[in-house]
Amino acid sequence: MRGFLAFVAEASADGILDGDPLADPAAAAWAVRDYRRHLKNSRRAPTTIDNVLAAVDDFHTRFALAVTPARRERAVRRTAPKALDERRVRRYLREVEKNASARDAVIALLPYLAGLRIGEVVALQVADVRLSARKGELRVLGKGHGGGKIRTVDLHPDLRTALQSWLQERATWPCAAGAALLLNVRGGRLSDRAARNIIVRLGRGWGIQEQRLSLRTIMAA
Repeated sequence: MRGFLAFVAEASADGILDGDPLADPAAAAWAVRDYRRHLKNSRRAPTTIDNVLAAVDDFHTRFALAVTPARRERAVRRTAPKALDERRVRRYLREVEKNASARDAVIALLPYLAGLRIGEVVALQVADVRLSARKGELRVLGKGHGGGKIRTVDLHPDLRTALQSWLQERATWPCAAGAALLLNVRGGRLSDRAARNIIVRLGRGWGIQEQRLSLRTIMAA
């Protein structure tokens, strides 16, 4: 706000203001638009410009001054993913149960039942899975410097069952002696893109074309 008010004061001293930008809506709109142009010419980042304009708007609102509408630099904002509703969750789980292979079922359930990101899903090692007759847990390496933080996730019974089935089948895959939990057809570690494609394919199996399925919407459910 100090920068904006200094800009307005300088414009007033130069005699190029037509009206009071703190009281006259037309003058206020001109001042804000011109200050926005000044910030762009100064090579300020779009986010910085939007933050400045938001502060100017708030200033005028708090003191009941003239309205200062100005187009934002970043009109399209990323929003939080919309969670799947209960009906779609049931259909998703039914599709996984009916049509997913043992491996694909694990990939599909880890984000929903354990809250894992896609990078965490494909990074899992066989040794990260600890199963017993009645319970189980995952050792998950998250993001961060120095390798990220390790957390332990208790397994949902359905996810424990899916992991047990996959581990039995995995032993029959080529190069299954490797450390990766999730394998591609050549026996190597499954890639991020391949795991995402599996999620999308299962989503299409619902026949719900208007619902854009992603790992983020599953994790938000």
